[in-house]
Amino acid sequence: MFSREIFRTVFGAICVLLLFDPARAENLPALSSLQEQGASVSGAVVDLEEERLLAELSPGRPLIPASITKLYTAALALETWGPDHRFETRIMSSTPLTKGSVQDLIFLGGGDPALTDEDLWKMARALSRTGLKRVQRDLVINNSRFGDVACNVRDRCEAERSSRNAYDAPLSSAGSNYASWSVAVERDAQQSGRVLTRLYPYELPEVAVQGRIESGPGSTLSARRSTVAQGRDVIELSGSLPHGRDGRMLYRSAGDAEMQTGHMLRAFLRHEGISVEGSIRTSRTPPENAVQLVNHRGDSLGRQLAAMMRYSNNYMADILLLNLHAEAGGQVPFSVDRAALDLQDYARRIAAADNDPLPQAPDSLLLRDGSGLDPDNRLSASALTSLLHYLYEERPDVFPAFLNSLSVPAYSSGSSLRNQDSDWLYRISGKTGGLSEPVSVTTLAGYLRFKDGGWGAFAFLVNGAPGQPLPRQAVFEAMRRDLSRYWQGAQP
Repeated sequence: MFSREIFRTVFGAICVLLLFDPARAENLPALSSLQEQGASVSGAVVDLEEERLLAELSPGRPLIPASITKLYTAALALETWGPDHRFETRIMSSTPLTKGSVQDLIFLGGGDPALTDEDLWKMARALSRTGLKRVQRDLVINNSRFGDVACNVRDRCEAERSSRNAYDAPLSSAGSNYASWSVAVERDAQQSGRVLTRLYPYELPEVAVQGRIESGPGSTLSARRSTVAQGRDVIELSGSLPHGRDGRMLYRSAGDAEMQTGHMLRAFLRHEGISVEGSIRTSRTPPENAVQLVNHRGDSLGRQLAAMMRYSNNYMADILLLNLHAEAGGQVPFSVDRAALDLQDYARRIAAADNDPLPQAPDSLLLRDGSGLDPDNRLSASALTSLLHYLYEERPDVFPAFLNSLSVPAYSSGSSLRNQDSDWLYRISGKTGGLSEPVSVTTLAGYLRFKDGGWGAFAFLVNGAPGQPLPRQAVFEAMRRDLSRYWQGAQP
């Protein structure tokens, strides 16, 4: 006898299959034209409320995702800790504070992805309020939370010697300022034709800023950091500051994240009247019998994720990945690729869930880092829309913070998503990604609002052919054109 309950179950399953049937979905014509030109494309648009696939183009095809990998890092971090979590950095001493003095002063890195100069200044002020005036021996930068993290991609490995960028900064649980130096380029207020340069916020004897920036019609500024004998960083400047512009900040990755923190912290301590009579050294061993002097709590995770996504900060994303590995009980020393296995498992669990609008084989997903810097990463449009659907439908506790971390084109930090289409500017919220090697990569994934107030999700990945780069602006325009059909509501 065929019971009513069995009939309802079967009928419901048939309805779900009809709703998610890719054969009933539309194509993505603008992205298809890129595919006809030799690009590899994976795309999908999903109505989240009706759980219906609206459009697709090879949605299960795994491609290089670049920085939209950070969507998984942000999601897992929010699920693990919640948006109000704050990482803690402690400053300790090897001996009790006696008559304003301690022997060693220990900076115990807590893996805060967004520890900045402001935090170092606050810690130095807090130490001053304890009455500390003198460190008799060394300032010890302790990176025992992660241990020494080996470089995981070519860019980071090459940056150990020299770099013209900030995205390739080294990773450390005791890093600060995203493991990058800041160089201020300013027009001399006394002589308008003269340009001054200095390390910010303090000039350090351990870091040399060389070269000259001219004042002229050009706008090209070049800065190259090299690490020379005894680990000393040298930043070589050249180029010109255009007329009419007062100044600019340049950021370049440091050669050694722990030593950078040590040099900057010692400068802040000096400013607060605290002397360090010994040297700066690093330690990988958790301190024993140390006395806590300061416990500093950083910014909330929700605010950190908004900054990480807005500026696509690779350092923050991979530091978060290493913290997730620590939370899972990883064995020191950490490595990015080993920590990424946790993130890959998370992505595959979501992709394998029964209620995904676009189910796919989760084994096709490959994650080697948390930032998207590794070109061996592979994601598909269906995997990404599965993540977006899961957070929207299953995790109302973290969805608002996740959504808040994404960028609305009208308010994005760059100009790549800017367009005169007001719906495009205000009705999507997403994360972009881009690489230039080994092929050109342009990606975008996030949420959209239909004009009837409904919610949708989309994911587009475009990889150029070897030797045939695709202009990012042209790819974003194709994405905009394919999304523009859905501004009027769920029905195309």
